[in-house]
Amino acid sequence: MVRSGEEELFFVNKKKEKAIIMGLGLASELDLYDQEKVHLIPAENLLLPPGEPIQFETAQVQSIISTPNTLWNSSYIFYDRTFFPSFQKNSSYRSGFEMRLKEPEDFSLYTALLEREGFVVEAWPERNSSVFFALKVEKTIMSLFLSLSGLITLLAVSSLLVLLMVQKKKEMGILMAMGLPIKKIQSLFVGVGLFLCSFGIIGAWLFSLSICLFLKYSNIPFLSQFNAGAQFPVEFNILFMLLLFAGIFCLACIGCLLSVRSQTRHSPAELLKTISA
Repeated sequence: MVRSGEEELFFVNKKKEKAIIMGLGLASELDLYDQEKVHLIPAENLLLPPGEPIQFETAQVQSIISTPNTLWNSSYIFYDRTFFPSFQKNSSYRSGFEMRLKEPEDFSLYTALLEREGFVVEAWPERNSSVFFALKVEKTIMSLFLSLSGLITLLAVSSLLVLLMVQKKKEMGILMAMGLPIKKIQSLFVGVGLFLCSFGIIGAWLFSLSICLFLKYSNIPFLSQFNAGAQFPVEFNILFMLLLFAGIFCLACIGCLLSVRSQTRHSPAELLKTISA
C-alpha cells in the first residue's frame, strides 16, 4: 500500500508475477504503456567496470497511475519486493516503513515507543532539518531587510516633515506672534507626519493581506514539482500584524515628534526674519 496525502494506492499482484506500477510522468518520459516488458537495473550496477555482467530483473508494467504527488508521477515505480530478491542483495537496499499521523506534532510519542523496540527512527523535523534551517535564515534576513526598509521610510517621512517646517518658518513665526502656543504648532505638524505614516501603514497592511489571500486561495502552481502540495501553506496572523504595525506607528510618533521639536526651538522674532524660499 502506498499513501499520498488523502489518496491510497493498493498494489495487488493478482497473477503472482514480477509486475510494477509506474507513474504517468515517468511512463511518458520512457514511452511505456500497460503490459509492456521492462528491465530493472539497480543504480550501483551502472558503476561496474567494463566486462562485468550487469544483473537486471525483467518485469511487466501492470498499470500506469496518476497521483496528486508530482514527484511520485515522475520518479517512482512500485513493486512487490518478494518477487525481486536480487534487489535486496545490493548495497543500496534499505528497508523500513513510514508513518503518517493525523496530528504530526504527536510524533514524539511514537518515536519513543519505536526506539524502545530497537528501531532506528527519523522524525520529520530531523529529516527536514536543513529545510527548517534555511527557512530560519531566510526569515532572519527578510526581517533585517524589512527593518531597514521601515527605517528608511521613517527617515524619509521625517525629512519631508522637516522640509515642510523649514519652508513654513515665517508662517510659524506669524502664528506664534499672534499668540498661538508652541504646543499647538507642534501638534499640527506632528499630525501631518502621522497622517502620512498612517496612510502608508494601512496601505501596506491591505497589500500584504491581499497577497497572502491570493497565495492561499489561488490555483496557480507556484511551487515546484518536488512539493506534494500545489498551494502555499499561508497563515495570516491578524494579531501579529496588528502588533507589528502598532510598533511601527509608535516609532513613527517618536520620529515625527523629534523632527518637529528640532524645528520649533526658535523664537518668533527669528522665525519672522526667515526669508521665504
